[in-house]
Amino acid sequence: MNCFHQKPFICYYLVYCATLARSIPTLRTFWTRTILSSRPFMLCWTICSKNCKRMVFAKDTKHAEISSKEDEIKLWETKVIGTENPKALLRVVFYLNGKNFCLRGDQEHRNLKLSQLVKCTSPSLHYLYLENSSKNPGGLAHFKQVAKRVPIYSNSKAGYKCHIHILDLYFSKLPPDAWKKDYFYARPLPNVPSDPDKPWFSPVPVGKNMLATMLKNMCNEAQIDGRKANHSLHSTGASELFQAGVPEKIIKERTGHHSLEALQTYERTTTEQQQAISDILSAEKKITFQQALHSKQSISQQHSIPIHIQHNYGTMSNLPQLHFQF
Repeated sequence: MNCFHQKPFICYYLVYCATLARSIPTLRTFWTRTILSSRPFMLCWTICSKNCKRMVFAKDTKHAEISSKEDEIKLWETKVIGTENPKALLRVVFYLNGKNFCLRGDQEHRNLKLSQLVKCTSPSLHYLYLENSSKNPGGLAHFKQVAKRVPIYSNSKAGYKCHIHILDLYFSKLPPDAWKKDYFYARPLPNVPSDPDKPWFSPVPVGKNMLATMLKNMCNEAQIDGRKANHSLHSTGASELFQAGVPEKIIKERTGHHSLEALQTYERTTTEQQQAISDILSAEKKITFQQALHSKQSISQQHSIPIHIQHNYGTMSNLPQLHFQF
């Protein structure tokens, strides 16, 4: 182990070789069939990669805060996200993509293509997100990891907030060039065109800087406190699934993590959960955690305010119809 600390260039060289091999098909085949079949090399790589991360990349970082349900409601209420105008529509698509597909930070949003979302009708209406490559390559044990495939199904109870309906509307408002050049996020026009058949977006992709500060700007405009970044949406999706009691295996399939240890870093304790624990400790009779939590959630729902927004979706004649059977 001391040799890795004395000569860190060994770690750098192994990282470089593995990264190069993953990106070039011919080298990938060579590494997979020869080098990677050596168990001692795999052990050496695991030790080197961990030490490399510890020596080079380890730093004091503050994790971005998750976007709570209250934050999401406020974004809708202030019309920062919505379907009334091009800018709000772009933002709600960005928000739901990040949370529901568990996209990780700026890079995955920036590289997202229209061809990565496939509209399917079997077994029921849904969009299937196809990842280009694994976002968490990890060590050599995950070298052959298959890219994730994440479906999102239509939810009639969500109404106009349903991710499927919002994607349909967004796709119908894109210019033809977006489909030809296969970029996902197009720059919104300042106003809704008078002609309902005209696109809401210009034939230019959203810039790197605008995407990088998307959620931060949304929260600032809605006057939402806290340290929010695009990666907050990835954390939000994982945390909401944890809190709903979804099995960790299913959450891993959506987030793309390879280990439970890495996934558990996104498990956040809510105020309701802490209050439920206080109720358990101070109760005169024995109650379970689920009973105490259900009581807190019922009180929270009683204080929620329903929101009613009028929408005009316009025509959807520009939407390409894709039907796939799986």
